[in-house]
Amino acid sequence: SSSSSSSSVPDRAARYQAAAMDATLGGAKQTGRIQDTHYLGGGQWDYCRDMAKMAQLYNSDMEDFIRTNQAIYEHSGQERASSPPGSEDNYRETRYKRNYGTGGGFEVLSSGISSAVESSASSSS
Repeated sequence: SSSSSSSSVPDRAARYQAAAMDATLGGAKQTGRIQDTHYLGGGQWDYCRDMAKMAQLYNSDMEDFIRTNQAIYEHSGQERASSPPGSEDNYRETRYKRNYGTGGGFEVLSSGISSAVESSASSSS
């Protein structure tokens, strides 16, 4: 049975059209490679906001959560970028603590990059 509702979900034809465009345009990277349709890069934060708004969950706490995710993502990216190609992926060992209830933000509890550098320095002494 079908009933009318005030849903803002596009109709099936519009969803299929959007999916076809995503599949052929290459997603956020615009490379034309279907493999890249999942990659949002920096566009993921606005996407998260849009999803939270559609679910009627968006508020200041959600914004703090999204901003903290973005800050951790960017910090991890900086650590990853500082590693030479082919080296161990020590950045994956970095541990974070979210600061809930304080407007967001995070602390680095331990840095995989710092630990690897300290370990390397002590073993070469």
